[in-house]
Amino acid sequence: MDLLYDPAVESETKAALFDRFIAYSSWHHTGAYARETEFFALDEAAVVGAFRELGPEEAAERDRIRAQAAARVWEAERHRREAECLFEYRFSCSPYSAMAYEAFHPELCERRVSKRRKQELVVYRLPDGSEPSGYAEMSVPADYADSSHVVPSVFISGTGGDRAWRDIDFDEAERKFAAAARRAAAFREGRPKLMQDEARRAAIRETRHRVCTAPILKSIKEIHR
Repeated sequence: MDLLYDPAVESETKAALFDRFIAYSSWHHTGAYARETEFFALDEAAVVGAFRELGPEEAAERDRIRAQAAARVWEAERHRREAECLFEYRFSCSPYSAMAYEAFHPELCERRVSKRRKQELVVYRLPDGSEPSGYAEMSVPADYADSSHVVPSVFISGTGGDRAWRDIDFDEAERKFAAAARRAAAFREGRPKLMQDEARRAAIRETRHRVCTAPILKSIKEIHR
């Protein structure tokens, strides 16, 4: 049965709604001491009596609105997937990676050398209000900075409940990545081991980029089917 929603119920108090639409259903023993616990359920008869049934034309209009909303959601998801695939293809890193985060949020990132293994680290902080909370700073080895999914996507703006996916300017992103590469190169200057490690990583990224080009382009083509 399809019922027409009446927004007037939103003005009623929680207690009034409980009395109107919730009914006692049963009781059971619960807990280690077998206490008597009452259970309640939705009073379906009260719900049917409070809202009138939709007519055929009203039901058809509702279905049309739902279909339009679903189509908008699907189109937005298609666009999001395409943009993220193109980002990964163009910049050879995931939009969720520390490498991308460092390019877009240099004020929240810095490079360090681990004391024990003497490896290069990307140290980053999340904006205030982000999850997970309680972490002053986190780090990821530079070897995995391009592929690790450790931060919000660069396509995400805002924090907490204000987070939203947005388009980005790829040409501006190109400039951000170039600036990040210069900062990283300045950090490695005078440190031969770090420079050798970066040369090795660059070769791996180039190989990965060639290997991943085909499936990413295939994914984009599938999106446009």
